[in-house]
Amino acid sequence: MGKGSLIKALKKFYPKQWRNLRRVVIYNSRPPRPGETDGVEFRFRPRPYIEELIARKDLVALESRGDLHAVNMKQVRKIITKIKKDALLIDSPAMIAAMRGHPQMPQATTITILMSPLSKAEIEFYKTQCRGSFSLEEFVTDLMRRKLLRRTSRQKSFLSLKDLEEVEVRARGAYGELKQGHLFDYVLVNHVGGDSEFWNNFYYPVGDPLRVLHAFVALLEGRVTAEAEQWSEDLVP
Repeated sequence: MGKGSLIKALKKFYPKQWRNLRRVVIYNSRPPRPGETDGVEFRFRPRPYIEELIARKDLVALESRGDLHAVNMKQVRKIITKIKKDALLIDSPAMIAAMRGHPQMPQATTITILMSPLSKAEIEFYKTQCRGSFSLEEFVTDLMRRKLLRRTSRQKSFLSLKDLEEVEVRARGAYGELKQGHLFDYVLVNHVGGDSEFWNNFYYPVGDPLRVLHAFVALLEGRVTAEAEQWSEDLVP
């Protein structure tokens, strides 16, 4: 939903805040997408390799959108106890939720942020409109399916059956992530996605990307911003 593009924009326009980020690079069983680098966004490894690591080491693991994710809690603990006021970047909403309740998660003041393709007001409106016709879950799935197909088509000239299957799995997993929105301290709304030309085609971010960037910086600096939403548990049924 634009996390990678947001971090790139932060590095370009707010280098000081970007230098305060400490990324926890988690294991991911899927292959890298165009533009991704092993060891930067994720540690891309085959599923059997990650499963072997899980059996031998103290890793938190979970399935997310059809992929196996795993993170070393000793690494997380080491970073958190060292960074003081720096920010911790974990590129997996599901993993953040799993880590919060882990016994090895050190006590620290944290702020968790989720990026959403829909706002609270939009979800409330769609809930009233979807009754008797189609469900909110179907609407969110179709919305994400179209966005993911557009992004994947830009990355690859011809889509394989595996590409389409991955799009479908990710689209169907989006609703579950939105249901976890109440577990995060703040939700930032980005309608256009990470592949939008509004992130970097005009040198400066335009529209939603600029608004999200400013809100993200405000949260990193401990400032209050009206752009950061807080969701209740019953918002997404």
